[in-house]
Amino acid sequence: MSEIYEDHPYLHHYTDFGGLNSILETETLWATHYKALNDFSEVEHMRSVLEGSTFKIINAVMRERARQSFAYRRFLDMHGGLAATSRSEAKGLVDTFYEMTFRGRKDLGPFAEPYVVS
Repeated sequence: MSEIYEDHPYLHHYTDFGGLNSILETETLWATHYKALNDFSEVEHMRSVLEGSTFKIINAVMRERARQSFAYRRFLDMHGGLAATSRSEAKGLVDTFYEMTFRGRKDLGPFAEPYVVS
């Protein structure tokens, strides 16, 4: 099992060994529509994970841009600094993603039908 983790360090598995073994033996995963989940908190928990990952990417891009441009550094300073601006942008992006995915527009509905794989 350790070789799976070594080959795929970002793969997370939320089950015991019996569950993992069954998945590997049957080569089968189950997916549940998010509206059919008993506990929607799993979907909400993912929001903070996405915000953290998105923050890292946006922060790196903004840092590089600030390194290259005095005007951009001034822009960041006027908006609370690099970290605050990156955090705000990441939150806004994830909030928009969640809004469009899980609520959608009144005339169109959600743009996706998310499933949770287990």
